[in-house]
Amino acid sequence: MNPFMKIVAIAGLMILLLITACTEEDLITNPPDINPTNTDWDVSFQYGDVEDKTDVTILFSAIYLHSNHDSLSPDDSASLYIDGVEYPMVAFLGATSGVWIGSAVFDTTIPHTFVFTYNDQVKAETVMKLPSMPVVQFPSSFDPSIGTQFSWELSSNSQYQFAGADSYNHYTEDTDEYSANLSPSSRSFTVPANAVTDLGQGTEYTLSIGEMNYKREGKISFSGYAISSARYGFLGEEKALQKLLGRPFNRLSSFSQHQIAHANR
Repeated sequence: MNPFMKIVAIAGLMILLLITACTEEDLITNPPDINPTNTDWDVSFQYGDVEDKTDVTILFSAIYLHSNHDSLSPDDSASLYIDGVEYPMVAFLGATSGVWIGSAVFDTTIPHTFVFTYNDQVKAETVMKLPSMPVVQFPSSFDPSIGTQFSWELSSNSQYQFAGADSYNHYTEDTDEYSANLSPSSRSFTVPANAVTDLGQGTEYTLSIGEMNYKREGKISFSGYAISSARYGFLGEEKALQKLLGRPFNRLSSFSQHQIAHANR
């Protein structure tokens, strides 16, 4: 299971960049492998496209990774305690799905104590700081046929850092995606020419940068994600279709989905 919610099962494409003659801080490290063999519950936190501040709404989820859900009951309950305050979670598609979601407002700039409970029993406790949100200077336009560079600022390094691009056709639902692991100290990246494909009329492109922090307590994993992205291409057509259909298009980038998803292999 490879990391960027987790509610969506989407396989992740992770490309490891090899570098030499670096300090330990600059080494590119693969995200942790989270799978049913080594993990019972995967608890994750996600937020995006906001600056670090003290009142950020954080989405969180807990997923029971075992394929055998016979031990789960419709009467089960789950909660996340943040610094001693309980936040009851809601079962997604019923308790027996093993997917629980919730949200809370708290400070992303400092560490917090997280306690995950299931049926009023403590499963794991950890102290973790969510990753800082990158402030990105995305380009004003994106042409997939040429290399595209963007840079960002970050108040502190995260444990893991990713960059990515994807293309998505709103008419055919075809997709193409590219992602790369970066060193935590990187502050710029170039998407190679032709890393993603022009899928024809109706294609939307997304550039993304993501940060991840991670803790493990026994067979419970805790992971936090901060993601910033920019969209290109389909916006003019989208506005026209919104006016025609009377509703907006809402789509997570493929990169954001599979990086947060920790999708089952």
